[in-house]
Amino acid sequence: MSGCKPKTVKSSVDIRLAELEGESNQDTLAKITLEDRSRVIRKAAVRKLYNSTLLEKIADNGDIECRYLAIASNQFNNQSVLTQIALSEKNPGLRRAAIKNMHFSDQTVLFRIVMEDQDVDVRFTAILKLTNQVLLATVALDNSQRLVQNVAISKIADSSLLEKIGVDSDDDHRLIAIANNNLTNQTLLVKIALEDKDPKLRASAIKNINLADQIVLSKIALEDMDEAPRIYAVLKLTNQELLAKIALEDSKPYVRGLAVQSHFFTNQVLIEKIVESTKGAHHARYPAIQKLTNQPMLASIALSDDLVPVRCTALGAMTDQTLLKKIATQSDEEFVRQEARKRIKRLNSPY
Repeated sequence: MSGCKPKTVKSSVDIRLAELEGESNQDTLAKITLEDRSRVIRKAAVRKLYNSTLLEKIADNGDIECRYLAIASNQFNNQSVLTQIALSEKNPGLRRAAIKNMHFSDQTVLFRIVMEDQDVDVRFTAILKLTNQVLLATVALDNSQRLVQNVAISKIADSSLLEKIGVDSDDDHRLIAIANNNLTNQTLLVKIALEDKDPKLRASAIKNINLADQIVLSKIALEDMDEAPRIYAVLKLTNQELLAKIALEDSKPYVRGLAVQSHFFTNQVLIEKIVESTKGAHHARYPAIQKLTNQPMLASIALSDDLVPVRCTALGAMTDQTLLKKIATQSDEEFVRQEARKRIKRLNSPY
């Protein structure tokens, strides 16, 4: 009949999978895993195994997929067998599975794998479980794989070991060590920030310099020849007069803008000076206008500045509705008048 749907005929594999759901006998499941012709059935059977001895048997005698599933099983708890697989198994995927199941206490074995395994992915898997600080430092300095070295450096928490890498390694690894928040030797950081030839290394050191070292930060912000170190020094400066000086005088527009945007920069007298002195220098002027609280000055900018975007920036900082109403009716720019009306509406709306 045309209105009848054809019956769905289950395949033999589907039927057997359904039957396997109710099977819990571990010997039976192991036998299926080792002998069944169907790859799907074998994988389904090994996933139901929890007997560690039988999992070991599968890891030794099963097909490659079932071996992997057996080794990766949380029920596989024979550490000596896992270690043997991690060290001597030819297939790198199986070695990785064994390493993932190894205890963190096997640090010497993990270190050997990190240093000697021919497969970089296997090394990477092992380094993720290595926690011994001295061994990590050795990896950072002596391993042949750069990715593995980088991970090792990022895992080091011992400041003295980071200092050694920060001084003795190549520039790329020095950069990672210096950027590590666990490097706390301020004398070393200041020396690098002031004297190192590489601007990336100087900038990285500045990130970890204490805020209390304002004299050092001021020197870098004013005198460093490269933009990156000056940027990170400016971000840590607290002296508002110095921030104003940088906002007005630095050779790079981005650095000038950052000085004004600093959350330490709140002095309204200095902010007004920057607004008055930076016409055409938008990197510093826009953020200065946004911080300005002098309402008549903001109104004057909104009414008379040469650039409409600058006028709108001033409107966005205004709260005096009397002055806003004046701009909404007297501005020579229709767009500015509209923005003034919108600003009034926003100020009067609770949402």
